[in-house]
Amino acid sequence: MSNDPTDIISSFGHRLENRLVQALDARPLPEFDALLDLHNLAGKSTGYAKVFNAPRIEKASSLSINLAPGVRYFNFHVIPDAGFDVPRFSFEGMLSPGGSQVSMDLYPDRDLVSNLDDILEQYASVAGVYEQARQDERFLLQPSRLMHMRAMASPVFLLVFGVEPASLGAIEHYGEQYFDAWLELHSQGNTLSSGETKERRAIRQRLKEAIVRLDPDRHLVVQVYGEETTRLIEAATL
Repeated sequence: MSNDPTDIISSFGHRLENRLVQALDARPLPEFDALLDLHNLAGKSTGYAKVFNAPRIEKASSLSINLAPGVRYFNFHVIPDAGFDVPRFSFEGMLSPGGSQVSMDLYPDRDLVSNLDDILEQYASVAGVYEQARQDERFLLQPSRLMHMRAMASPVFLLVFGVEPASLGAIEHYGEQYFDAWLELHSQGNTLSSGETKERRAIRQRLKEAIVRLDPDRHLVVQVYGEETTRLIEAATL
């Protein structure tokens, strides 16, 4: 494996794309084919958004875009059908040779306090991975600096800042262990009632609107790709 920071950054997260296809028999959604080769406002090809569906999955997406020379934003997001009691999976970050920010979570999309016992039981398998990362001396886990992200996070929300390129492989490994736990939850997810399904859809819609409204880096994407393409990216990945 290459030790070149550029190579490490450009390939980060690609294994999860392959695992999604293999584990869930995910198929591309042709309605988003226009995003497979994203061009910036200068006409240069600088990234892609791949969008899939699969059994019991509403949508899964993998976004990789270069926002500046050497700076890559990636977002791997899996949204289960709202009718199943399965959290969303997210693995995302801003990567650069000078230090990267990476986060991962299994977002519950329900009130944490009211469902505390159920959520703690559901997240037991990933709690051990979170604890390993918390004790890993290479990383300092921190809460999100964003209000809306703190409000939607689970007890195992994992965020690290200033990750050196040489340590990105370790963070990617934690992300894959989170995905292992999520796959197990997906295989065992119970069917929700119609009322619970409606409530989960409403929560997700509110969170989606909050992310678009409060994302502190959205203006960077607009500067690179323009408002129209930015909205298409949001439709594909949220």
